[in-house]
Amino acid sequence: MAVAVPDQSPAHGSEGGRCRACGGSFERAFEAEIMGELTVTYHRCVRCESLMLLDPDWLDRAYARDLVPNPDSGALRRTLFVSRFIRRLRGTGLIPRSYRSLDYGCNVGMLVRLQRDRGADAWGYDRYATPKFAEQYCSQQPPAVEPKFDLVTCIEVIEHTVDPVDVLKSFRAMVKDEGLVVVSTELVDGQGDLSKWSYLALEHGQHITFFSSAGFTTALEAAGLVWLASFSLHGIRLPLIVPNALGPSERAARTIEYPTSTSPAASPSRMLAAFFRMRRAALCSDWASTG
Repeated sequence: MAVAVPDQSPAHGSEGGRCRACGGSFERAFEAEIMGELTVTYHRCVRCESLMLLDPDWLDRAYARDLVPNPDSGALRRTLFVSRFIRRLRGTGLIPRSYRSLDYGCNVGMLVRLQRDRGADAWGYDRYATPKFAEQYCSQQPPAVEPKFDLVTCIEVIEHTVDPVDVLKSFRAMVKDEGLVVVSTELVDGQGDLSKWSYLALEHGQHITFFSSAGFTTALEAAGLVWLASFSLHGIRLPLIVPNALGPSERAARTIEYPTSTSPAASPSRMLAAFFRMRRAALCSDWASTG
């Protein structure tokens, strides 16, 4: 029997007062007004310093609102960059030429369409959006974990979830041992006064989980995943994540940004780090060409 992954349904009731990233306790951080009408309290984890909104019982209302203009003005630019990034992953052999992918939280289905236009077996899931660019390949029902995927993308979605570790665990369950996961989200590290952080997205009230670097690492480890490396360009941060199916020495290799070994026998972590060394200039060139 196929096992379904967690969906994006809002959770209601008490969350136990524990950090969604590391299980630590909270302290009050600040109050703010969301959706122009509701005062909420942000809490900061005393252990990993992630920031969260607890018991978000307004999410049904938040997703039912149609904001005009759409505040996510960078969606097209971001999608084009991620599409080019995936092409580089395929071009360097880090995912197969004929690969199977899932875009979790696919929104209008643009990334799914761009991949399918290049021959990928790409699929999408989004509980709330209408995937008008790839309706026949996207669903509002959580996907099954079999057959497994070579690539799972989760672009600007994890901050919307009330159960991020469970969502990350579902990615581990559905991706192949040699597969890749790409999760983009902004981190609280170095943001200064968080009460003035634009990523809070107060206008729509849908962002409820804001990881610190330590919190994100802990959540991934709890899900059986390893944060291998990140690629950042023009404000878009793409952490590359692999299943924790490596031995201790191979896991340690993920801390080496640019290894010298690029032989076919190199571990996945060393291959991926080598990819960053060899392809950074090409990716920057491709990105600049999008205008």
